[in-house]
Amino acid sequence: MIDYAIFIQARLGSTRFPKKVLHELAGKRVLDHVLESCQATGLKIFLLTPESEKNFFSDNFNVEVVGGSEQDVLSRFVNCAQQNNVKNIVRITSDCPCLPTSHIEAVIQEHKNNQDSFVSNVAYHEGTYKSLSNIPDGFDVEIFSRELLELAGNNAINKHDREHVTLWMRKNCKTYIPSMYLFLEGKFSFDNENDLKRLEPNFEVLRSLKTLY
Repeated sequence: MIDYAIFIQARLGSTRFPKKVLHELAGKRVLDHVLESCQATGLKIFLLTPESEKNFFSDNFNVEVVGGSEQDVLSRFVNCAQQNNVKNIVRITSDCPCLPTSHIEAVIQEHKNNQDSFVSNVAYHEGTYKSLSNIPDGFDVEIFSRELLELAGNNAINKHDREHVTLWMRKNCKTYIPSMYLFLEGKFSFDNENDLKRLEPNFEVLRSLKTLY
C-alpha cells in the first residue's frame, strides 16, 4: 500500500486556454514547474489525464500517467487510487505552477494530524477566486483518504461534483482548514495569457514563499 501519493490532474482541452500546461513560464513549461515541486516531496506521483491524451503526456513528461474519463474526473481519481492501492491522496491541479514544495509538505503534515478529515488549505467565496482562508488561489493542496474518495465516488451524482472531484466532500464530509498563512491576496493560478504575463516577473519570489503558522 502507498501511504501518500500525489495525484495531479491535467488536460490539453481547456476551453479558456487550450494546452495551457504546455506554455512556458520562467523558462519551463507550466506543468514542469508543478511536477518539480511535487517530485521534491519524494512521494509517488500520478498524472491523471483524459484517456485520449494519455499517450501525449506519457511521451512528453517523465511521470507515470493514468488515463480516464475526460468529464468524470472523480472516477479518474477513484480508479487510480484503487488500482495502485493508495491510502491517502494529495490532490494538486496543473494550473498552480507557483506552489512551493514546502507548502505541499506542510499540508501533508496537517493531514497526518487529522486523518479522519478532508483537509484543504483553501476555501473560496462561491463563484470567485477570493479566498476565505489565509492561502490565496494558486497554492491549493487538498488531501483525503481513499475511503472518503470512494464515498464521494459512490454518492456524487451531480455532473459538476464529478468534474471537480472534491466538491461533494466539501459539502458532505468533515473538513479541516489548517491555520497556515501565505501573506498574499489575489489570484496566482494560471488560466489565461494575462495570468502568464502577471506571474512571470514575480515567479521566483512566489515559489520561495514560506508557510507561516
